[in-house]
Amino acid sequence: MLKILTIILSFTSLYGHAADSFKATMVRGKVEFRSKSSGDWTAVQIGTLLNEGDRIKTGKKSLVRIKNSSLNLMITAKSYMKISNIGTDDIDSTVVTMAKGFLWGHLQKKSKNKNFKVITKNAAMGVRGTKFSVSYGPTGTLGCVCDGSVRVFPKGGEKIIVKRGEGIVVNQDLTTHPKQYAKTMKWGKPNAVFGKWLKKDARYQSCTECHNAKFKMRHD
Repeated sequence: MLKILTIILSFTSLYGHAADSFKATMVRGKVEFRSKSSGDWTAVQIGTLLNEGDRIKTGKKSLVRIKNSSLNLMITAKSYMKISNIGTDDIDSTVVTMAKGFLWGHLQKKSKNKNFKVITKNAAMGVRGTKFSVSYGPTGTLGCVCDGSVRVFPKGGEKIIVKRGEGIVVNQDLTTHPKQYAKTMKWGKPNAVFGKWLKKDARYQSCTECHNAKFKMRHD
């Protein structure tokens, strides 16, 4: 009996987050992951489990959607990020550290883990029960809130609250005030106003992955 209990405790210690691992539910193009216990990159397929410490990267024209009991995340092309922590309760946050790329997320309001953080080199975003997107590249961090609100912490700056329908840009030397631009998107294609922003900043191109009729039901 003692031996069995020891095995159970050891398994829990090693794989405590396994019960809430992320699972790949949609894969398009070249998507790979590397676990914290291995130096090899492995192709992500539908059903692949991703755990705390795993790294994910996507190739050109690629996309992956991963889910657990609290979060629904979509990672688009040319992205690289790490699942730094998988939260287990309302205090322990799930954290994704983004080196580059684009992430769309939906944090379930009724989930046990109500905190989610995305960290880039020049900003951190704290999320509670919302739908949002974050992209990061050489020119900085771009955030957009589809529903709810997001707390943005620019590196070395003050906290900024970004609400539904607003977006914010945190560049290396400038942080904009929240601007109303998310409402200029329409399912299926961007309207004329959003099209102008699309030409100014290529990062907005990833937003069209979400604001597309064929993906709408999959995100809700």
